[in-house]
Amino acid sequence: MLCLISNAVVTIAVVYLAVYLASLIFLRPKKIEGFQPQGRVVVITGCDTGFGNLSAFHLSALGYTVVALCYTENGVESLRSSGKIAHVLQCDVTKEEDVERVANYTKKMIEESDEKGKPLKFWSLINNAGIAPSGFVDWISMKSVRAVMEVNYFAIVFCCKAFLPLLKTTKHSRVLNISSAAGYSGFPGGSSYCGEWNYR
Repeated sequence: MLCLISNAVVTIAVVYLAVYLASLIFLRPKKIEGFQPQGRVVVITGCDTGFGNLSAFHLSALGYTVVALCYTENGVESLRSSGKIAHVLQCDVTKEEDVERVANYTKKMIEESDEKGKPLKFWSLINNAGIAPSGFVDWISMKSVRAVMEVNYFAIVFCCKAFLPLLKTTKHSRVLNISSAAGYSGFPGGSSYCGEWNYR
């Protein structure tokens, strides 16, 4: 039994190392000469807490124009009260009308910046929003399982579709999808969450 566990641990470690090395070799970002973050718009989903929240503050401090999307009213109020984020909107990424509203808001903001003589460019969409309910298969409801797919998969697809016209207007623009190692290695009680990453 111990031998099987140790073999599994070694296998997982090798897979992680291989993925990390491959990312260093093949996904190395290209340096853009004379790059300045000022005037570049970044939309981030899931900014209520965690990585999205930290990314919103960090990128804003670097000079990007951040459009932070929060699921809850408390998240919106918290970011707005900080006074450090340019644009904070409430958005349920599982609702297409909400995502379209944000895309139209961003497009209008960029168009108005041209008129004011301070042009903005749409630089990046960061799909960070995600949920991770836990529980064994016989414990959790199908509603919970479907919710994982709606937020962690289908919402990402629709956000990409909604912002693609804006992304195409800027050279070197990019989409960042925040992922998880759960797709490579499952854990007890994580059937719906880990399964979703494997599906992706």
